[in-house]
Amino acid sequence: EELYTEFADWLLATRGVEHPSELDMQFLGEVLSEFFAEQGWGSLEAAPLGAAVLALESREWAEATDQVRSEFPSCHLTCGLLADFLGRLSDGMVAVMEVECRSRGEARCRFLAGAPDTLGVLYDRMAQGAGYIEALGVSSGS
Repeated sequence: EELYTEFADWLLATRGVEHPSELDMQFLGEVLSEFFAEQGWGSLEAAPLGAAVLALESREWAEATDQVRSEFPSCHLTCGLLADFLGRLSDGMVAVMEVECRSRGEARCRFLAGAPDTLGVLYDRMAQGAGYIEALGVSSGS
């Protein structure tokens, strides 16, 4: 809640947008990147990945380390933080799952955000061996 309140104050001060729900979604990626970088988390790019999922990624995310230390994505705090933040922004329930992580040797941290049911289906497909791109049914250039 505190991060969202800081975002709302920041958005008013930097963009003149009185309430985050009034933000034009075409500027969401730019605004999120600037805000999270200023908060010390690192820049964050946002782009749709298929029809029902938002991909958020960073090559410098603060929670991850460049030292490979994990077999699985490990930015657990960020997943909860982003789920709460995006849920408040959208005024709905949002789930977040990390699918790539610098802490396991990948070039970026990549989080997928969407409706809990959507990410539940995605998780089930991944648990059966599909990669997340394949499970989403989107092109591999995403």
